[in-house]
Amino acid sequence: MIDINQLDAQHQQLLKLIDRQFGLQADSLDVAMRKIGRRLPKAVHRHAQALNEAYEAAQHPKIALQLDTKALLAHQKALTAAIEGYDRKDALKGRVLDVLATLAFNLLCLAALIAFVLYVVR
Repeated sequence: MIDINQLDAQHQQLLKLIDRQFGLQADSLDVAMRKIGRRLPKAVHRHAQALNEAYEAAQHPKIALQLDTKALLAHQKALTAAIEGYDRKDALKGRVLDVLATLAFNLLCLAALIAFVLYVVR
């Protein structure tokens, strides 16, 4: 059996970790994960969903007795590791490089189009 206070403390700890790593403030784990979106893989979202469902189920005392403590601990460890492993600077660098690569490709296509038009007109 898991204590509701312990589960609530873990829930709040995860929300603080999300706030620190992503700069997102949310009241629940479900809202925070929706705001995070594709920055974390689907498997991490599934761990968060399992934890959120367990948190909601633990509000009822008889259902709380049925929760699997080991599985919840595994979900929490996986989610915590994924959130701590996210690097904001690296993600920003990746987005900037993606934009620059797209811009460079577009400029190359434009140069090729201009060269083709000048060749045909001449």
